[in-house]
Parts: sequence; structure tokens; C-alpha cells
Amino acid sequence: MEDWNLHEPVEAIEDKWKLVNAFVETKGIIGHHISSFNQFVNEEMKNIVAANSTVYSQSNANWYLKFVDVRGLNPQLVDDIGVSFEMYPQQARLRGLTYAGDINADIEYTKGQGNTFKKEFRSNVTIGKLPITLRSERCNLHQKTFSELAQKGECYYDPGGYFIVNGSEKTIMMHEHPVANRMLVLKGPKGIVCDVQTSTLKRRMKITVAGMKNKYNLDIKLFGTPIPVAILFKAYGFEEEQKIQFAVGTDDDCLRMFSEALDDCYTTAKGHTYIRSQKEALQFLGSKIKTSGIQGKSDEERGLEACRMILSHIPAENDNFHARAIYLGMMVRRIIKAQLDPSFIDDRDCIGNKRVELAGSLIALVFEELFK
Repeated sequence: MEDWNLHEPVEAIEDKWKLVNAFVETKGIIGHHISSFNQFVNEEMKNIVAANSTVYSQSNANWYLKFVDVRGLNPQLVDDIGVSFEMYPQQARLRGLTYAGDINADIEYTKGQGNTFKKEFRSNVTIGKLPITLRSERCNLHQKTFSELAQKGECYYDPGGYFIVNGSEKTIMMHEHPVANRMLVLKGPKGIVCDVQTSTLKRRMKITVAGMKNKYNLDIKLFGTPIPVAILFKAYGFEEEQKIQFAVGTDDDCLRMFSEALDDCYTTAKGHTYIRSQKEALQFLGSKIKTSGIQGKSDEERGLEACRMILSHIPAENDNFHARAIYLGMMVRRIIKAQLDPSFIDDRDCIGNKRVELAGSLIALVFEELFK
């Protein structure tokens, strides 16, 4: 092994097994679980809070509460006289406790009455509890020596990577999920569909464009009925049909397959005989929203908020949706190719179209949902 060139491929089976042993010795069999939890505590938790940091009062916009910083602490116990000290896993096992640390935040807020208010700042406000993975950076056993672990009733060869909840050892199983922010062309029950699981720090949403008999509709939970993609193009600012066609494609197949879809802009909804402008398209989208969580009083404002939510992983600074319209055109074009040639249909079971979510990522999902 000393004579190996690190850039050369490893071909011998015996040498490959040596690499496996070396990986296990350095990383361990659960090192990825611990690294995932460390990444959540050090990065993902802060990013989630930063993306949803400010809460404004509905009665007065001058009153707000802002999370300036957030951090996860090591597990602590508090005795009868209020003195805190480090908590160790063996104590949690024997006393039926949860091995968890506080989640503390620095908060800026305004208080007062009427139009008289002033800014206040409080640090180290406890906003929750976080179960701690054993041997992670927030565990009190982190980087302890053999003798120190023995004094705390722990085994040096215990790799960690699990939790202690109510005195019982628990583990979070890995979960397979479709890869986020990537188009997947699949065969649905009624035709070819293109799915995108959009994921950002602010929101997650599944976007589906379905193609059937030269009709292409957007199907998401936000709307009560499928929305023709031609109307969404116009809501994104592509008011000319020629511009929409260019976004989808100008080859013979795209022209032939998509030309009928442009007729979907004809509608009698809200008194319109034909949706021509971006304003009319936004009003149409706003009238079709079925959820009450969309802000905005008029249909146009609600439609604009819906456009901000759809394909949110594509940047749209100052409500410039040009890039999202191009992305939507790519989705339609991939459906057309799959309709003409089934070899363009993706395999949903291919490992390249999946991601394995570890403990840190799964806890981040729960934390994001609860924090919002």
C-alpha cells in the first residue's frame, strides 16, 4: 500500500477491502449520523431561524419580535437549589430522563402602548429543548478519554449516534426521499408528469406539471383545480404567445404538441373572455387559491403571492419571474420529449433520484415545522 499512487484506481479486491477497513477505522460505522446532527446544530438550525427571524404584530407593524441568534446547548441538570451542572447519559438512563439540551435565542423586540414603543433586547431566552446525539459536539461525552468515560459509567467502545428519551435508548432510522429541486419525468395514471420537490429554507412544495392529450396543467395543493401552464407563463410575465413558445421550444415537435395548450388562456372565469396580460393572469390564479394562508386582499395580490411560492427554489428578485418561466418551459419540454419517446422517462427507483435523510436532516424538518 505504501507504493500506491493515490490517483490510480484500486482494482484488486483485496486492496478494496483494505480501503473499507481503513474507512471504518477512521470514520466509524455511525460517523455520518453524528456529522449530520452536528451540521444541524451548527448550521441548519441557525439558517432556519434566520429565514424566519421576524414576527410582526398584525395590529401595528411597529411591534415585532426578531430572533437575532440561536444556539443549542449541552445537556444540563438543575438541583433543588437552582444550581445547574452537566448531565451525562448514564444519569438519564438511570433516572428515566431525556438527554436533551436547551435551545437558547437572543431576541430583539419592541414594547409599549399606542404609538409609543421602544426596542428591547434579551439574550439566552430558552425557546425549547433539543435531544442530543451521544458523542456529538453537544454531548458532554465529546472528546472524553478512556478513563473519563469510565468514571461517567460509559463504554469507550460505544460509538454513540443515538438518543436517550425517558431513559430509553432510541435511534432515528435513515429515510429515503426523492431528490429535491430536480425535475423527474414520470409516467402517471393519466399521462406523463414532471415533478419537482422544491425545497428552500422558507418553504417546501411539490410542483407537478401533467401532460395529457396536448394539454399541460399545473397541479399543486395550493389551487383547487389544475391550472393551465399557459396562464402561469403569463402570470410570470410572458404575455406574448411567441415568448411562451420560445420558452418551451421551437422545434417541430414542441410547436405541434404545445400549440393547442396556448388556447387554454381562453376562460370565462371572473368575466374574462381571454387572459392577455400578467394582471389578468394573476387575478385568475388568485381566484383559484383554496387555502386561507395566502396573504393579500385582492385576487391579484393573492396570485402574486402564489407566483412567489411556485418554484421558489429558482431566484426571483424584485418579483422578476423570468428565470422561473424558463424553468417551467423546460418542464413542459421534457414532458413532450417523454410523450414522443418513453426512453426519456426517469426511473423513480434509481438511487441517483433519491437522497438518504439522516438524523440531523430529519430533526431539521421537525424543527422548521415547529418554529414556523
